[in-house]
Amino acid sequence: MLLYAFFIACLDATVSSTDEPPQVTWVSPVDGASFQPDEAFNLCAQVSDEDSVDVLEISLSSSVDDILWTQDEGWSPCAGGNLGLLEALTDGDHDLLLTAIDTRGRAGQASLHLVADTNSAPWCELDFPQDGHEMALGESLAIEASVGDAEVDQTELTVTLESNLDGEIWSGQPDSAGGVTPHWTPALDGTHALILTVTDPRGKLQRCEATVIVDPCLDEDLDGFSSCTGDCDDNDETAFPEADEAADGTDNDCDERVDEGTALYDDDGDGFTEVDGDCDDNELSVHPGAPEIAHDGIDQDCDGSDETDHDNDGYTGTESGGIDCDDDDATVYPGATETWYDGIDQDCAGDSDLDADGDTYDSEDHGGDDCNDSDPWVHPGATESWYDGVDTDCDDWSDNDADGDGHDAIEQGGSDCDDGDNTISPGATEVRDGLDNDCNGACDEGLIATGELIVTEMMKDPTLVSDSSGEWFEVYNTTTTDIRICSDWAFADDGTDWFVLPSETTVLVPAGSFAVFARDADTSSNGGVLADHGYATGMQLANGDDELVLLHGGVEIDRVVYDDGETWPDPVGASISLDPSALTAEQNDDSGNWCEGTSPYGDGDLGTPGGANDGC
Repeated sequence: MLLYAFFIACLDATVSSTDEPPQVTWVSPVDGASFQPDEAFNLCAQVSDEDSVDVLEISLSSSVDDILWTQDEGWSPCAGGNLGLLEALTDGDHDLLLTAIDTRGRAGQASLHLVADTNSAPWCELDFPQDGHEMALGESLAIEASVGDAEVDQTELTVTLESNLDGEIWSGQPDSAGGVTPHWTPALDGTHALILTVTDPRGKLQRCEATVIVDPCLDEDLDGFSSCTGDCDDNDETAFPEADEAADGTDNDCDERVDEGTALYDDDGDGFTEVDGDCDDNELSVHPGAPEIAHDGIDQDCDGSDETDHDNDGYTGTESGGIDCDDDDATVYPGATETWYDGIDQDCAGDSDLDADGDTYDSEDHGGDDCNDSDPWVHPGATESWYDGVDTDCDDWSDNDADGDGHDAIEQGGSDCDDGDNTISPGATEVRDGLDNDCNGACDEGLIATGELIVTEMMKDPTLVSDSSGEWFEVYNTTTTDIRICSDWAFADDGTDWFVLPSETTVLVPAGSFAVFARDADTSSNGGVLADHGYATGMQLANGDDELVLLHGGVEIDRVVYDDGETWPDPVGASISLDPSALTAEQNDDSGNWCEGTSPYGDGDLGTPGGANDGC
């Protein structure tokens, strides 16, 4: 009686609430509309939900550009909607997805298919003059060019012709065949870059170029250079700018020097010619007797080789293709004894001098992040071995908190009742999932309302087995959400009978389905009842008057009170069965909705344990 009094004192109706996902609708543009790539355009949608739009988690993604927009970037109202965005899309067809998630995690989405309106660039071809064309100053040139565009009439194109020296030469439209034939008489001599530009009505353009050389002077020796272009002897075809210098006493290349670059000339001014043994007469620092610089690939002293073992430790420096990583220090070479943490790679292994255990992570004592530089298995990114007292991955997280929720496992002296699930810990919000989310020893407390689980069938007096083996009762989930019964549920009568599930045991009652509780869960001894749980002791269904009460956390969820045949069925060998049309908490209080089971089960007693009841 004391336990029942506690349950009655805690009775309190729990009201459930419903939450529909957000409603998301595109207002404009319409599905299948076209857009101009890389140009911003307006999007408009309507987002509705029980929550304020300001608290929804809203995002816009594209099948091509991925995430385009999230709510923290802001939005503005739009015509016909409450979510207006200005976006630009890259070229290609896009499938946009607008997603809104409410504060309870329910998501609403709307998709939109948009087609790119592409615009190809026009084309041009400069037929004459060809690149490198030469002409005299004062001569007139007939330009011949062709232009076109696959998307517009050729006469809608705009063409300009300009010179980098003379400026704009001509502008206008081509003829109907795309022909362009202006004339040009150069105003200036020199090398002209002729640029023909064609532009379509939407601003895309294409350019064609050719170089035209306009020479005001004559080339007497026909060597390609005149006196105006640097020919120092226009009567000698071997003398012109950039000609090869020969050892002939002539300024062949017109640079006002004679015989430079030949074996008879000290080109670099170091006092040695090639005849004197200068092995590189273009480099001032290279000549016989010059100081040698090791590993630069240059034979400064012209002795036939470059210095490659500067510290004389017997190893060629890496600069010269060897393996000595510091050819200026004779104590550094492959095989030398390594001194850790001194900043020197004595053995030339190429590894960090701050990584003594060789796990590729520097010691945290020397600016790295390896929390144990003497153990190669301990470093950032290593696989954590929980509960061994070692921070294997160096993340400074408790080794007794495998799920990372900030609470150590109960088994390791902490308070987390499920260290494999980071949503379960002391202080977590209890949700309706049949789990003890907040580790207080109860599951779904305060979330199951009266009448969501009801009694629908009872076998109080079997004939083929004893009451102590064959009694059972059935409960039914009246909701569309699964209910999991755990240790904070109790099953009792108004007397001293009661039982609860063991702490690690749960019974799932699927939405719109049944679960069976039997005194004996063994089908070989209980008359063939397939039970979801066997409670063994603590609860007996009296053959006369009795009650069966379902309590969750002290709150009465359902109660059935039957009599000894005065108004209720009082069968022997058959169950008391609730009519399948009366599956509510109110209707199962009415004895008129109960009748005897008629379908045989197991060894032959009558009833439908775990299935739809026989009709009354």
